[in-house]
Amino acid sequence: MSVRGLIEQWDISSGLVLTDLESKELLREAGIAVAETRAAASTDEAVTAAGAVDFPVLLRPVSRQRLLLDGGAALPLSSEADLRNAFPALLAQAKSWDAGVEALSVSKAPPPGVEVIVRLHQDPLFGSVLSFGYGKMAVEVWEDVAYRIVPLADKDAKLMIREPKGSRLLQGYGALPAPRASFLEEMLLNVSGLVHENPEIASLELFPVYAYREQALVAEARIELKEKD
Repeated sequence: MSVRGLIEQWDISSGLVLTDLESKELLREAGIAVAETRAAASTDEAVTAAGAVDFPVLLRPVSRQRLLLDGGAALPLSSEADLRNAFPALLAQAKSWDAGVEALSVSKAPPPGVEVIVRLHQDPLFGSVLSFGYGKMAVEVWEDVAYRIVPLADKDAKLMIREPKGSRLLQGYGALPAPRASFLEEMLLNVSGLVHENPEIASLELFPVYAYREQALVAEARIELKEKD
């Protein structure tokens, strides 16, 4: 299904925050690489999903709220036994926080890479503005962020990933190999195009995104839709 087809299938008359699964589906249609993710409402379904995406896996609530589970949700599960042990408790915990939760997402745990964050917000003066930084602490604590108004030109994407001080990570750090900058530039341009062509996208957060030599991969995504003005 196309991006337009996906957006038109949702009721966004009063605003809608997409789940991680829905957000990734939208991003995938826009040509943005996302971690393979499936929904599971039972332990057996989770085992089947893990077999499809391959271990190790991460579990997260399928919710329109921002829920963080302790322990197992954040730690990769490396075997079927670990998954069967963790799934029921995590699902019950998620349901206790959000009665609307009926399933957990099962996603392939990405290997270590350079971690970046991409956000979109609406500015009353400039409209849609993208921000980019290296890691959540750098963005939220040190405000080491680059901003650009949508739509981005090729030059904007090139400068945006190099402006933050964290761009030193493009040279690699410790055991992390240097990622290929062109994949980050391409991702930003694709996100810009998605937002520019679909004004219903009110906000967006892609975090974490892992940058590698072979791709930039979105591990988690959160998109909010509203009727366009």
